[in-house]
Amino acid sequence: PEIYRDVFNYAQKNMNDYLEIKQLSHIYDIYFSETDQIRVPTDLAQLRDMLESIEPNSTHGFMSFLTDIYERYEIARKYFLERTFRKPTDFYNPFTIYQGMKLKTFDKADNLIEKYVDNEKIQKMLAFQTLYIGIDPKRSPSLYSIIPMIELMFGVHFIKGGMYSFVRALQTLNEELGTQIYTNANVEEIIIDGRYKCAEGLKVNGHIEKYDKIICTADFPYATSSLIKNEHHPKKYTTQKIDNMDYSCSAFLMYIGVDKDLSEDILLHNVIFSKDFDNNINEIFS
Repeated sequence: PEIYRDVFNYAQKNMNDYLEIKQLSHIYDIYFSETDQIRVPTDLAQLRDMLESIEPNSTHGFMSFLTDIYERYEIARKYFLERTFRKPTDFYNPFTIYQGMKLKTFDKADNLIEKYVDNEKIQKMLAFQTLYIGIDPKRSPSLYSIIPMIELMFGVHFIKGGMYSFVRALQTLNEELGTQIYTNANVEEIIIDGRYKCAEGLKVNGHIEKYDKIICTADFPYATSSLIKNEHHPKKYTTQKIDNMDYSCSAFLMYIGVDKDLSEDILLHNVIFSKDFDNNINEIFS
């Protein structure tokens, strides 16, 4: 939750005045079959007991895995995630390249997990999270193992009212600071200054407005092909190159309404593995 809290701290506000975040006692239930289930806790002692119940003496390798990934996370956070790279030399310099080599980004996630963990169930418990971002666990760089490490080391939290409560909190915060928010505003084009090669305005609902700064968070291929005219495309991002980009896997979502309280029967988060997980993954990504 510190990432959320930082937004409010930057505005010299207390996040607790805007929304309520609660840490969950368990991250999720994992179902390997109808009768084979493990409940993954955030408490260290309970986690150890869970691991040992699956396979005796598995805790040491599991903790070694978390230590390895945590060290890489600290390097990534300090030297990459929290830094701004405004020019090529900010990234391509001996110090940054040396730190990048410590991340061992050419390793595969499944190879790293198997290095420390022998049990197949525990391996799956640490591998499936790359699916959050649409990547095959067997092909993803080992750095993406940061995801399960963060879940286990920092815990999983729930925002009361769901994620949209955070959106409402940001809206309230910005309005208090004098920000004017426009809704139902169809952005048709990002206006580019042809001389200085920078964004200078937006065409919204048929009208052009100039702005000092523009931040675009739309999907890159869409923004480049639909919001920026071809003559202003960066040379290395031709229309053909954008059309040929590889996309990560999407997700199929179902919103199901039920007429009773299920909190006594299931956790907030549940992961259900198919009977043949490896073949299922191959069918999706191969």
